[in-house]
Amino acid sequence: MQNTAFMTQLSRQFAKLEPYLPCSNELNLRHLRHEAMLALNNIGLPHKKQDTWKYTSLAPLAEIPFKVYTHPSSALSLSLLKPFIINDDKDNVLVFLNGYHLPALSHTNDACHGLTLTHFKHVAKMQPELLHELIAKGHTSKQFFQQMNSAFTTDGALVIIAENKTIKHPIHLYHFLVNPSQHPTMASTQTHIFVEKNAHATLIEHFITLSDQAVCLNTQTFIHGYKEAALTYTKNAHHDKNAYSVNLLQANLYAASLTLFDIGVGGKYQRQENQIYFHEKDSKLKVSGMMVPFSHEHIDWVYHVHHQIPLCESIINLKSLVGEKGHSSFLGKISVAQNAQKTITNIQNKNMLIGKVGIADSLPQFEILADDVQCVHGSSVSQLDENQLYYLQSRGLDEIQAKELMIKAFVEDVFHHLEHNIKEQVMAYIQRQI
Repeated sequence: MQNTAFMTQLSRQFAKLEPYLPCSNELNLRHLRHEAMLALNNIGLPHKKQDTWKYTSLAPLAEIPFKVYTHPSSALSLSLLKPFIINDDKDNVLVFLNGYHLPALSHTNDACHGLTLTHFKHVAKMQPELLHELIAKGHTSKQFFQQMNSAFTTDGALVIIAENKTIKHPIHLYHFLVNPSQHPTMASTQTHIFVEKNAHATLIEHFITLSDQAVCLNTQTFIHGYKEAALTYTKNAHHDKNAYSVNLLQANLYAASLTLFDIGVGGKYQRQENQIYFHEKDSKLKVSGMMVPFSHEHIDWVYHVHHQIPLCESIINLKSLVGEKGHSSFLGKISVAQNAQKTITNIQNKNMLIGKVGIADSLPQFEILADDVQCVHGSSVSQLDENQLYYLQSRGLDEIQAKELMIKAFVEDVFHHLEHNIKEQVMAYIQRQI
């Protein structure tokens, strides 16, 4: 019954939004969006009987009458967003607010050659067929939220790093969902990143919700890395206590290297699903991540790495810091095809409970069909060591200081390479909670 009511609500909101979507009169895109809506009804809201949703109940989400934004928000003060946005003219910044490009806070470095940084509304005017091609990438998925994103996406980012170019300064993409009204709201965006042959760049994508009301941010990020390209990508998700957030990241590597930092903080429910595909040998993936759920917050990470060809490497190190009544869940799967010989892969998930009541679910797993591989996995759940706490306090620290020191030691290997501002934000959040 809940599912039916939720679908009916989504259909009404889609009908309201459709005339305002990019290229709304373009026949192929209209057909694609209607197909996505039909798929939503056929697939239905995910539930616990599905393997990748086994730790999650979306029943509370199904009861919320979310509304969409049909236009960019004009009533919001930009001063609310400025503290979150990098203030460096050398960096390239693209900002989205409630699903729409915000030019007032976006800027590009004119001296940065070899970078294309634009948004869907611009693509729709210049190359509508390209917009169809981009949105169609999410439509190939048979999952509920990805189909929902394909139907409801109002705007998005297109990033292209040209062949043989190195972008020296970071690229920042911001997705804000700010709800000043009394009604629950939702927004959907996409990001498409192409790193061409022998290109190098650092990109940080921020997902931030600011609202006392329930909100839902549904996003997809697609990365394509080509021969000898290297991308350092950080996902920085920081959400208010009433936020629902679902993000799919799909990376396709063609003899490229991807270094990924995954940071998830707060939110009623926050889900990050990463699908990594190796298409050519000598592709490499290195992942470090930290999720920080505290009181009545649930952060859910699902990783699936597809080793389809030989001589590729994936190293994954993910941690969670679970506060009082917080819940972290991790499902990690490495699939190694029969011909993917000489694969090297290591997946580790360590969890620390720092409250008296908390949940950390962890399930790393392998599906290996090749015989000449190096595959390692590990998982652990622990609490703050009382003996270490006592020792530190006996040396003059109070209980809070002792906990902070132990937490810093636990997160150090993840935080070591993070941008300073992100590291400070996460530590400030942890300190407020303990």
